[in-house]
Amino acid sequence: MTRSSLVRVLVAAVVVGAATGLRSQSGLVAVTRSTDPGLLPRPFSWPILRRRGVLLAGAEAVVDKLPFAPPRTAPSALVPRGVLGAISAGLLARRARRGIAVPAVLGALSAVAAAHAGTRSRLAAARRVPALVAGLVEDAVATGLAMAAVRVGPGRAQ
Repeated sequence: MTRSSLVRVLVAAVVVGAATGLRSQSGLVAVTRSTDPGLLPRPFSWPILRRRGVLLAGAEAVVDKLPFAPPRTAPSALVPRGVLGAISAGLLARRARRGIAVPAVLGALSAVAAAHAGTRSRLAAARRVPALVAGLVEDAVATGLAMAAVRVGPGRAQ
């Protein structure tokens, strides 16, 4: 593997972490759906979990728009985002046949940072456009980031 492939994996780790910080399921769903199941460890390769992940991501996108949605920067929401960012980045690194420790740390840190940045950005946007529109834009950004992150490395599902 070349140095440039390592850089791509590290950048992908930050990007998938950022997607996870905005929508906690987005990074993991993108990674598990885009990776050959034979390259994923259990339980991430299980078909039922790969399908249910999509449903969870959709449910999260809906619940996020509701007025009673908990703040993503609360510890009860932030810790899982960090963990999911680490797992998503680690799976990407594994798929690219790289070590997982550094990408996992980057994914976790990026998820936490993006959760805070996303909250601030969405609040600022909601002063200019309806809150629903701000939330939908954030959904699109999270999806775009997740899709960009999974373009790295071998092992992508066809």
